[in-house]
Amino acid sequence: MRTSRCTWIACLSVACTGVALGAPQVTPQQRYKLAVELEDSGDYEKALELVEQGLTIAPKDLKLLELRGAVLVKLRDYAGALAAYKAYLGAGAMGGNRRQAEKIIDNLHWAGSTFLDVTVANGPADIYLDLKAQGVFCKAAPSCHKAVLPGEYKVIAERAGFGSWTGRVTIANGESAKLAVTLVERRSQLTVRVVQPGAHVTVDGQDYDAPILVAAGMHRVVVSLAGYADAQLEVAVHEGRPVEQDVSLVPIRDEAPGGSWFGRLTGRRKIALAAAGVGLAATGAGVGLGLRARHLDDSAYALCRSPTIPCPDAPNADGFNRHARSRALQANIAYGVAGGFAIAAAALWLTGSLESRVAVTPHLGATAGIDLKVRF
Repeated sequence: MRTSRCTWIACLSVACTGVALGAPQVTPQQRYKLAVELEDSGDYEKALELVEQGLTIAPKDLKLLELRGAVLVKLRDYAGALAAYKAYLGAGAMGGNRRQAEKIIDNLHWAGSTFLDVTVANGPADIYLDLKAQGVFCKAAPSCHKAVLPGEYKVIAERAGFGSWTGRVTIANGESAKLAVTLVERRSQLTVRVVQPGAHVTVDGQDYDAPILVAAGMHRVVVSLAGYADAQLEVAVHEGRPVEQDVSLVPIRDEAPGGSWFGRLTGRRKIALAAAGVGLAATGAGVGLGLRARHLDDSAYALCRSPTIPCPDAPNADGFNRHARSRALQANIAYGVAGGFAIAAAALWLTGSLESRVAVTPHLGATAGIDLKVRF
């Protein structure tokens, strides 16, 4: 039993080995070709993975070693790239390829002392060098400091809702280049919708007719329509995001308490207030004239206390008496005017309510006439 079991295990091992040997193998050369295609498409991580797989099979393959150094440079792993190119030279690189690798190694030695400093106003922002396909170089929040190889670079700064910024910088060996970037917010589309048709709309003092693009910041929107209180709004827009503002105007007669009381009066009630003012003025004049008449009358009495007793100042007393009667008459006229204006003011006020309705209906029959109906 033990012998047959060992034989069965041995046979199974041989069979598995045969299946493994029969499976197609990807050669280092094929991996190199695929890695080059991935590098050209900007997929550096996958390209490096294939290169490492090929080097496990052929650790001295010059093409794979050189490609590993190039991919690591694009991934900005300068220490790893330096080791890769040294391994490439150690594997026997010759001729122009060797001289090129030695030049790259000289530059890589400077990577530890050459830097790029980027400061972004309105950050944070993603910083790219040369091509966005190479990935984010650093994130400036609001600044970043990172090692680079000496040379000239195109710098790209981007943030959602802001316009892209592009510039160029040249960095010498062992130096630290500083770059200041200012991002500008994108303009936003502003839409104003008014419930009441026919309203006049302005944005920052300019007539508004359709959705418009406005710069980032605060904007003043004014909506006006006859018979309605003006609507004044402050609208904030930022980062290119569209803003929609719905406005419903309030009728003037429905103003909330604390609004302009005089502005809600009808024309008839305004006349009523004016008439009441005239009535008050006439009343004041009547009071003044009445007091003057009494004073004159007192003066006449002081001169001649009795009409039956001869009085040497009778002419003066008669003068005071005439003036007193004149002032009394004027006072009575003023009181009459005051009373008339008071009645008129009351009638105008009562019939001038915002909700009052006056209906005049003629009728014919046994007696002709009109019906006057007033509703408050």
